[in-house]
Amino acid sequence: MARDQLADLALVREQVLGPEHPDALGTRGELATWTGRAGDPAAARDQFAQLASIYRRVLGSEHPETLDICGNLAEWTGVAGDTAAARDQFAELAPVYRRVLGLEHPETLIVRGNLATWTGRAGDSAAARNQLTDLLPIDEHVLGPEHPETLTISNNLAH
Repeated sequence: MARDQLADLALVREQVLGPEHPDALGTRGELATWTGRAGDPAAARDQFAQLASIYRRVLGSEHPETLDICGNLAEWTGVAGDTAAARDQFAELAPVYRRVLGLEHPETLIVRGNLATWTGRAGDSAAARNQLTDLLPIDEHVLGPEHPETLTISNNLAH
């Protein structure tokens, strides 16, 4: 239901505001997310791929909103079954996040955690362990030892 309502809203926003208006693009991002949540991760991936192209052209490849869309593209790429491509996409994003937002920014930490997750899912558990080992002290320092993200990193490292 949410996906269908967002599909209708996306069409209206594109007609009224234009296809590259930030609000129209935001609605398309929500539509892509709900498309995946409704059980079609490949379609979500494809929608985020289209959006990533537009965001790169309109806002630039290092704009925080572009990075967010590219992170969603990487995530849905993995959920759609291509774990190696998800890992590679997060590997490309991680240094950009560090450069743009800083090493200790919460979004940078999340992307690094996602990189470790998809590295492990792609079959390289040793590299995932090493990535998590490097990430855990930063999470503990920035977010605190009891923060949910820090606990997730600890859990994934133990796993």
